[in-house]
Parts: sequence; C-alpha cells; structure tokens
Amino acid sequence: MHWKIPVAVVAPFAHPALSDAALSLPGGISAGPCHFTLTAAAPAAGDTQLSSALAAAGFAVSFDTPAVPLPAPWQTLIARPEAATLARARTAETALALGLIAAPKRRPADTQDAGQQVQRLDDLPARVAEGLAFGLLDGRLPLDPQHPLLSQWQAAIHACVHGRSDETLPRRDGGSALLAGLRALLEALETRRSTAAGLADWQAGWHTLMPDCPAPAACGLVYWSEATYRLSEHGDFEAAAAALAEQQQHAEALGRRLPGLGDALETGLWRHHLGRLAYYAGRFSAALGHYAAEWRHLGSLDPLRRARLYRHVANLLSDLGELAAAEQLTVEAITTLRRHDDPETFKALGRLGEIRLRRGDGAGAQAAFAESQQLQGGDSAQTAVYRGHAALVAGDPAAAAAAYAEAETLAEADNPYLWMGQAVLYRASGEHAALAELQALVADDLDRLSGTRALPAAVFASACLQAGLDGAEARLAAATDRLLAAEYRIEALYPLVQLHARPSGIAATLAGIEAGLAEWAEATAGFLATTRLPAQPHGHPTPAQLRDALAACRATDDWQPLAALRRCIHPFSLLETARR
Repeated sequence: MHWKIPVAVVAPFAHPALSDAALSLPGGISAGPCHFTLTAAAPAAGDTQLSSALAAAGFAVSFDTPAVPLPAPWQTLIARPEAATLARARTAETALALGLIAAPKRRPADTQDAGQQVQRLDDLPARVAEGLAFGLLDGRLPLDPQHPLLSQWQAAIHACVHGRSDETLPRRDGGSALLAGLRALLEALETRRSTAAGLADWQAGWHTLMPDCPAPAACGLVYWSEATYRLSEHGDFEAAAAALAEQQQHAEALGRRLPGLGDALETGLWRHHLGRLAYYAGRFSAALGHYAAEWRHLGSLDPLRRARLYRHVANLLSDLGELAAAEQLTVEAITTLRRHDDPETFKALGRLGEIRLRRGDGAGAQAAFAESQQLQGGDSAQTAVYRGHAALVAGDPAAAAAAYAEAETLAEADNPYLWMGQAVLYRASGEHAALAELQALVADDLDRLSGTRALPAAVFASACLQAGLDGAEARLAAATDRLLAAEYRIEALYPLVQLHARPSGIAATLAGIEAGLAEWAEATAGFLATTRLPAQPHGHPTPAQLRDALAACRATDDWQPLAALRRCIHPFSLLETARR
C-alpha cells in the first residue's frame, strides 16, 4: 500500500535553501510492511487506541523504516517522511492487516480518512482480538520472522487447523491471553478428533470454550468448520448441516467485526463445506457453483488448501463421469499431500482407486487401495472392502473373497458396501444359496438405508434379482425409489431398466431424470470451461451422454440406446464386470 506522505529533504550541511525543503514525491511512499509480535508491555498512556488494543491482547506491531527514493540530483541529501502523516499511515496499515477497515479504492490513499475510519470503530479491543485470531488461524497474519515463539505457534496452528494433524503445542504463550485462548481451541479440536464425537459433543465442547474465548467469531469459524468436516466424514449429514449453519453464523459475525475481511473466507476455503454438503445431498449443480467460486482464488491458496479443493472437486467430477479431470486433480492432490506428509493422504489414494475402478482398471485400483490401507496401518475395513471390489474388476474372485473376509474381521459396525461386494461375488460365482442366506441376514437392514447409503442396498437387491431370489424385485423397486429420492439420477438408471420392460412404462420418471441430467450437463460444461480441466472422452457415462441416450430411448420406446452406457454405471458396473 502506498500513501501520499510529505517528505522533508534535509542537507547534510547547513544551507538556508536546503535545510527543510518540502518535496512531494509522485505516488507517495509506503508506510513500510508491518509485522506483529508478542509484547508483555501494558498499554501506555500515550498509546493510540489501536496500540492499546493490541497490547491488551499481548501483541505489538513494528514497521521497517521506509525507503525514500529521491530523484536526481537530490540523492546525496537525506529524506525524512513527515512524522504525523507517517504515523497515520502506519495506523492504517495495521488496521488493514487486521481487516478492521476495507482497502481504499483510490491510490494513493488518504491516511487521514483511514485513521478516521479506525476511530469510528466501536469495541476496538474485541475487533483487534478477532483480527489477530483470524489472521493466526488462517495462517496469513504477517508475523515477526525473528520471533521464535511466534514461529512455533504458527507451525502448530497450521498443522492442527490446515493439516488436521495432532501437533505438540508450544508450552509458552508469551503472556498473551489471545494465544492462551487459541491453545484451548486447538486442544478441543484434537480431543474431538480422537473420538467419534456427535453433534451434542461438539456443542458441549463449544459451550465449554465460550466463556474464556478471546475471539468467539474467529474461533467459532474454525471450530464449527472442523465439526462439519468430522460429522460429514462419519456420514451424519443432518448433524453436519447443523454444524455448517453454526459456522456460517460465525462467518457472518466475523464479517461484521472485520469489514476489511474481503475475500479472505473464500481464499482460506472457510466456505468450502457449502460445496461438500451440497455434493453429499446430491445437489451437484450447486456444489459445482460453490467450487467454481473457490477455484477463482486458486492462485491465493496455499498448497494444502489447494490439494483439499482438488480432492473434493475430484469426488464430484468422478460421480459425474468426468474421470480424466478427476484423476488429474487427484494425482496432483496426492503429490502435494505426500510432500507435506498429510495424515489424510490415504483418502486421496482411495479416491484414485475408485476412479480406476470406474475406468475398469482393476490392477491400478488394487495398487491405490493397497497403498491407502498401508498408510492407515493396515486396519481399515472400508479400504479392505474396496480392495475386494478392485479384485472383482481385475477378474480375481479368490482375492476378492479374501479381501471381504478381511473386512469382516476388521469391521466394528455393519458395512453395507461389504454386503454389496459379497452379493456381487456370490452372483458372479453362481453361489445363489450363499446369496440367499446373506439376503436373509441383512436385507431388512438394507431396506432401512436411505440417503447416501441407499446405493449399496440397490446394488445388493439388483444382484438378488439377477439370481432370481424371492422378494428381490419388490426390494429393488423400493431401493430404486430411495435412490431417486437421494438424487442418484445416474445410478437409478441401471435398476430402472431391470424393473421395466420399456421406457414408456415410466415416462414421467424418465422425463424428470432427463431434465435433471440436462441441468448437471450444463453445470459440468460450465465448470470445465471455467477451470480448463480436460473433458472426459466418450465411453463412460456423463450427464450429457446419458441425457442424449435417454432421449433416444424415449423416442424409440427401447432401452437399447442406453445399453452400453448402463453397463458402466458405478457401482452396478461391478455386476457387469464380475459376469464376464
């Protein structure tokens, strides 16, 4: 930032014409970059309101001495910025760095106007605490590089908040009440991560933190972001939506406290869960819109946040059949996550394995899943299940059976995807008695599944209907209805063909699916154009291809135009692969 600061030019020798000549430099000069540091000094009587508010939080701000470039032939003289104006400029720089005021639209900016904006702010100490806390938690507050304790704190915060890893926090806080409050926040996050906490646990944890929290808006933004992530990862999307609502409230409160926040919430991915939860709810167009808004700030994201965006965009694009773009993003994310030894690298490897499954690359999927399981310590039931799926695609039923057996020994709860894989295996090997026995054991549990868990139930019922088991058709019809209710427009096409001899029998349903696919196709095309990611070649189901195939089916009242694409719809494609 440059401010119009008058400069006095002083000669190194006595001369009336040069002793205090005023010189106005084009564009003004910078107040110098600011750095925040710790201080144990109490607010002093002569301090400005802003300095006092910083000191109350245990912080102070320092500036480099501004360089004043003198034009020829004045280089041999000494240039001295006008003190009062420079002080106002430094106040403005400090306020801008904390987000207390919005960046001026005109350059050079008016230091007096910026200073008056700071003076008009109410409850300045609380605003300063929020600005410091958000800057530290977001990781972009300019800190004194020579202060070892602050460097330790910044590394610990980055590892805990952005790397999602447990990190030993510095023992000392330099007497700063703000850092003490952040310590309590980070310890609470680490505690919740170590347990399968539900929404009530997260709420109780927040109520415990609140009384002594020095910056409730910034801390709440981070706390409820983590809660949203953890709850969604455990499949409790209703609770995750409630946590996201809490996070959004704190984001709005932070915006009111810090009118100069600008696009920091976007460039920090603090609104990222809007896209994630829209994806899990089947609102793919909305999810693409949220991700596109974040993609516009891609150059401002640090490597870990960029990798996180890549991974979650890849999840969505792979469900939309855009496997080339999804694989490119996943590979790039894995490279970054490995470089930073990120604890969630295994999830990106799992996504790579699933993309390869969809491509029909069983061997490549097995390699990705095996590495993912190794990073988890070899005790993941879910990854063992996916290794079984990969073995089916690779044409190795014995390896699939072994992987599913391993998953059974590791599972701590019912696993519908395990039952799905076993059903496919029994159907492929002609073990219909074993399939009927499994159906008798788990069908009632599968019938109760809905939302994102309706998919394995539908594949299971499809396998049972292919095997001619009693009651399978009714179960598949009910499961298909649950798929449609959960916005599984692509996946529902597979069982609909099984259940209905001709498209005309379900014309209204197909018209709704076709309209939904058209919406997704338009949103996908727009996203790929915005991001310049590669479009998937023909041969795998995308919304656009399925929309066109459905239109042809409805025109001819025949399922044949859909047949080739239908065989590739994941995870029903496991049934097709296993029968070859």
